[in-house]
Amino acid sequence: MKHSDVYGNARKALRGNQAKDMLALSETLIKSDHAPAHASGYLMRGMAYELGGEGIEIDLERAAANYRKAASLAPDTITFLYLARVLMKQGGERHRDALRYIDEARSIRMVPEVDLAYAKYYEGGNDTDYIRARHYYMRAALAGRFAGLFGYAAMSRKMGQKFRAAFVDGLRLVAGPFLFLLLGKRASKTL
Repeated sequence: MKHSDVYGNARKALRGNQAKDMLALSETLIKSDHAPAHASGYLMRGMAYELGGEGIEIDLERAAANYRKAASLAPDTITFLYLARVLMKQGGERHRDALRYIDEARSIRMVPEVDLAYAKYYEGGNDTDYIRARHYYMRAALAGRFAGLFGYAAMSRKMGQKFRAAFVDGLRLVAGPFLFLLLGKRASKTL
């Protein structure tokens, strides 16, 4: 089986919530003779454990371990962001550890998804800071991400600024079709 077939099948399995298929496909990549595919295999395995599915329980510890392995094999913005995301889901002290990996992702390549990760970090956990979260959501929104607009409005509501939230919601409704025309699928990318 070609690697492109594996990735195509993995996308289908992800859309179909077929975690067992994702695990089988990840093993194909991890055991491959093609070393660059190993990182993708660990990333895929991490996703299977993070999202769970039919026959596979969600296991955030195993997901984090696989994302760490992927990050060590191929340090990339996406691998660090996935690792940070699963650490934030674990909460507590793990939530604090996520900031280190978001910073690492930013040092590799600053993309709007990094801003969304910072926003999620400051929105939750023990270090809740709605002002900083809203700042990062605004940065993501200015980069054309719908999630930034949704997050900015949500933070404004939590801060008691209902008129600002309503204005941003209205702006999202008006600007939404234009963002989709200009940016396509990139507008809906999120962490």
